[in-house]
Amino acid sequence: MGDSKKPQFVELELQEPYEFGSETISKIKIRRPKGKDYKKMPAGLEDNPGLLLDWAAHLSGHPDVVFDEMDCVDVNRLLEVVGGFFETGQETGE
Repeated sequence: MGDSKKPQFVELELQEPYEFGSETISKIKIRRPKGKDYKKMPAGLEDNPGLLLDWAAHLSGHPDVVFDEMDCVDVNRLLEVVGGFFETGQETGE
């Protein structure tokens, strides 16, 4: 395996940090999902941005309301990170 091992966490530096309670949210750390996470994954997750945000909350350990005030630019970047966990890395042959 060596150097090809994927990192266990992805840290997303926000372009637009924001206040949540008394805390400034400037980055979100998201862990890679495990098999046990997939057992809890709702159907249709990949095509539903709201469910993807809930999934991001689950993988980050933050309550889902943390993402309610996130700037749309950062939401889109977060969804790309979470959606990227579903990629298999296999070539399509094209």
